[in-house]
Order: sequence, then C-alpha cells, then structure tokens
Amino acid sequence: MRKGYPIIETTRVPSGHDHNGTHIFIFYRGGKEIGREFFDGSESTTKVVGTIPDGPVMEYSQTGDLKAVAHYVRNVPEGKARSFYPDGRVYEEKFFEHGRLVGAYRTYYRDGALWHESFYLEGMLDGRCTTYYENQAMDTVSYYRRGRLEGEYKTFYLAGGPRETGTFMHGKKEGTWTRFYDTGEPESIEEYLNGEIVRRRTYDNDGNLLSDQAAPIPEIEAEKKRIAMGYFDEGIEHARLGCYEKATEAFRSVISILPGCRDAYHKLAGTLKKRGMYLDYIEVCVELLKLDPDNGNAHFNIGLAHIITGNRPAAIDRHKILKNMDPRLARELQTLLSGQTL
Repeated sequence: MRKGYPIIETTRVPSGHDHNGTHIFIFYRGGKEIGREFFDGSESTTKVVGTIPDGPVMEYSQTGDLKAVAHYVRNVPEGKARSFYPDGRVYEEKFFEHGRLVGAYRTYYRDGALWHESFYLEGMLDGRCTTYYENQAMDTVSYYRRGRLEGEYKTFYLAGGPRETGTFMHGKKEGTWTRFYDTGEPESIEEYLNGEIVRRRTYDNDGNLLSDQAAPIPEIEAEKKRIAMGYFDEGIEHARLGCYEKATEAFRSVISILPGCRDAYHKLAGTLKKRGMYLDYIEVCVELLKLDPDNGNAHFNIGLAHIITGNRPAAIDRHKILKNMDPRLARELQTLLSGQTL
C-alpha cells in the first residue's frame, strides 16, 4: 500500500502479448484477477474484458517498486497518469479523457529536468513536440497535426548549433532539407517532393561543393532497398510464426518504400487471405495487376475472392477476362461458378 491510496488496491500487471503483437495486461484486486486489457500499441484501440473499479490503478515492478499509477473511470484511464523511476522520481506524466491521450505528455530526466514534451488531441499527436538534452539545450523541435508530422522540423547539436532543418507536409518530407556540420557549414542540401528526394548536394567542411546528384541517387536507392528488404524479412518471419497482422504491416511497409516490389504484393495478399480480409485482398490483387496486367493467377484469385464475399456478378466479369487470357484458370473459375450462367 502507498500513502494516500486505499488498503485494497487495484493493480495492473503486464502479461506479454499474443501472436498478433497485441499487448495484454491483467488487473488484480484483493488478490483476485478482475479483468484484462488488450491493445496493439495504439492508445486509442484498447479493449477491456471484465470490470475495473473506478479509482487508482497501480503498477509495480518485479522488485516491488511503484512503477506507475493511473485513475480508471468506467473501465478506461481518466485524468492524470504518471510513471516513475525505481527511486520514486517521476519519469512520465500524461493525461487521459475517455481512455484517449489528451493535452500535454511529458517525460523527465532523473534529476527532474524536462526530457520530452508533446501534445495530444483525441489520442493523436497534435501540436509542438520538443526534446531536450540533459542540460536543457534544445535537441529537436517538430510539429504534428492529427497524428502526422506537419510543418517545420529542426534538430540541434548539444552546443546549440543547427544539425538538420526541413519541412514536413502531410507526414512526408517536402522542399529543402539541410544537414549541417557542427561548425555550422552545410553538409548536404536535399530537395524533396511528396516525400521523395529529387536532388542532393554535398559539401566539405569549408563549404566547397563535393557532389550534385539528381534522382535516382544510387546510394539512396540502395538504402531504400536495404530497409525495404528488412521489412520483407520481418514479414516472412511474422507469417511463419502466425503473426499475420504484424506480417501485413511489414509487407505494406515494403510497398510504401518500393511500390514496384511484386513479391511484397504477393506476400501481402497471402497474409490478408489468412486473416479473412478479402476486400483488402481484392484491392491488393488489383494493385498487383497494375504491375503485371496479364497475371492470370491474380485475376483468378480476385474472382475467387468475389465468390467468397458473395459478389458472383463480379466473379463472372473476372471469368470473362480469364477466358481469353488463361483458359485453364477460366475453366477452374467456371467450375466454382457452376451454379451461375456464364
């Protein structure tokens, strides 16, 4: 029991996560389990099973130190919530309204100095976001609108000089982005359009131009491919473990970086099918056809998905396309549609 809190406490204990990456917390009161909380990492997608009494909910570390405290009302967090360092000093402060983050969110260094400050609106980042070095010099400044980066972005060296400046538009880099040496001289100047780099100039410490390249820039394209293949490998591993939701996210990340990666479309379609998300599955197959219009398997799979979702007229239309493209697949689809007039 902690000073100022009831003798019989409600506690919240982390219990790992399921195969889809959903985090699970167990609630106890008076030594009995009273509920469970599930969320996928987003504060706005929390589900509670059971009944959590209105009032404070405590979290303790495995060594018994108070780790966090929040107040619950009608099964969701409400008002101020805090988490602590092992010595009891405040690490984090945040505020909830009907279970969603609102207002100021702050973290602190052990000495109480501000580390990070941002603001939430209806569970989404909205407004100025800043981080600080331990000496309280500015580290980064950015701005969010409804959960996406928007507007000016700046980072600084510990001594106070600029490290990087740029602008976001709808969550993507836009316009001129500049990286600086710690002397204040530009190291590189990049131009972006809708998140894609179109030109890069690099300089030495004295401001002399070293290179001036227009897109596609080989080293950037190689880095994009490396990152995309990292996501691809993650997706394969998640799918192997049956974590199809995580696999879906990974394959979508590949496509966002490399829109022409056919293998990613095939794998994404497979994970969506495993999840029974046939409408999304159809959309992905249609996108794949834009890359490979004569892909008979994609046409067949779209037709099959239309049958499964009860849209036989659309499946019949897909059969008509297949008749001239792949007679064998057309016959297979016709067999599935044997109850229909083709």
